[in-house]
Amino acid sequence: MNKIKNILAVDPGSRYLGVAALENNQLVYYGVRRIKTNQLAGERIKEAERIIQKLIDYYQPQVLAIEKPLYHWSKQSKLLDKICVVIKETAKENKVRVREFTPEQIRKSVCGNSNATREETAEKLFSKFPESGMFSDKNKIKDRYWHHIFDAVSLAERIYK
Repeated sequence: MNKIKNILAVDPGSRYLGVAALENNQLVYYGVRRIKTNQLAGERIKEAERIIQKLIDYYQPQVLAIEKPLYHWSKQSKLLDKICVVIKETAKENKVRVREFTPEQIRKSVCGNSNATREETAEKLFSKFPESGMFSDKNKIKDRYWHHIFDAVSLAERIYK
């Protein structure tokens, strides 16, 4: 049996952070936190740090799961790299264990197939968390905003596997 009780999962971005919190394998929070884009890079990094610190303070996770940015995006965005670093550092400063996963590892864990589509992933998550209702609307799967949420919930679910 997995001894991890609380998980905070983050799908990082330079404008949005997809976030999910699980307590005792129950989805207790999911959402997207917006990083203001009218700020200088240094302020955006500090804002990401503040967001993560508040979430850690509130949910008291034992593990923070973070998606590794795709190489293509990482190469294009030094800001994204810095945000990922500050997320991991903030967790470690709070004695929260950090686990990183590639998108392929997440899909393989959730769906059993590293090439699973977003629709297949959403169906698996809906069967796991039907009470959330968030996966029942097929239009959400196509909405970029919801991609961050799906990815964060998939990350959190990955830890329990």
